[in-house]
Amino acid sequence: MNNIFKTILCLTVIIVITIFVLSPTLFQKGMASGADTGSYLSTAKFIADSLRSNLKLPQINPYWYAGFEVTHNAPPLIYSILVPLCLIFKNIFLVSRVFHLITILIISFSMFFVIRKTYPILNSFVGSILFSFTPIILFQTLGDGSYPRGFAI
Repeated sequence: MNNIFKTILCLTVIIVITIFVLSPTLFQKGMASGADTGSYLSTAKFIADSLRSNLKLPQINPYWYAGFEVTHNAPPLIYSILVPLCLIFKNIFLVSRVFHLITILIISFSMFFVIRKTYPILNSFVGSILFSFTPIILFQTLGDGSYPRGFAI
């Protein structure tokens, strides 16, 4: 098998494993778990609603501590993923669950390609799975809902 096929196969298996591991979270009712999940999603929903209603990116979120900057709560990269999801799905609860999946997949894929630069493909696959499902990564993304810390680790 050539390397492109092996890479696509590994990434596909990573997706399947991630969906399986996160299935209790993905198919629950209400918002996905996480202490900070609601704050990120409420800001993303506020931005999406503003874009939808008047096609303007708001500077201040009046609902967050009586008026903080929109991107004060987290790095803008988080909102560059969350806001389009809010615009597409229009359901903050569904967005919360989909974003948990996307977060773990981004971490898994990133680790896969970082390891792949130096090691064989099997090592990259195993390393990305082991890293992505370590307790600290799962806690930061799923338990705490601190997406920037999950990405930073």
